[in-house]
Amino acid sequence: MMSNSCIECGAPLTGRSDKKFCSDYCRATYHNSQYRRVASEQAPVARILRRNFDILGKLYATGRHRADRESLRKLDFNTEYFTAARKGPFGRRIYSCYTYSYRFTLSGSLRLV
Repeated sequence: MMSNSCIECGAPLTGRSDKKFCSDYCRATYHNSQYRRVASEQAPVARILRRNFDILGKLYATGRHRADRESLRKLDFNTEYFTAARKGPFGRRIYSCYTYSYRFTLSGSLRLV
């Protein structure tokens, strides 16, 4: 059963039986607040992924395609966050952070692929 009041401001609704908002202003305000809530929840993860991407980009640009875990820790690389993972040759996991792919060697260092 639909409510007879605006879901944003609570004003009584007139017109269509499936109407949710009393005005365009209330509709826009409601959807903007929903967008801000979702964006604020995603922001910390996006920040970590962006930092990981920047670190991988710097490694690639300098020609260093390997980094040990201690170096990564100092750079604040977070191994828990990546955008994709797949199985590579010999069953090893290959991780991606947007356009950069990498894997961890048996010794634990990161290697760009």
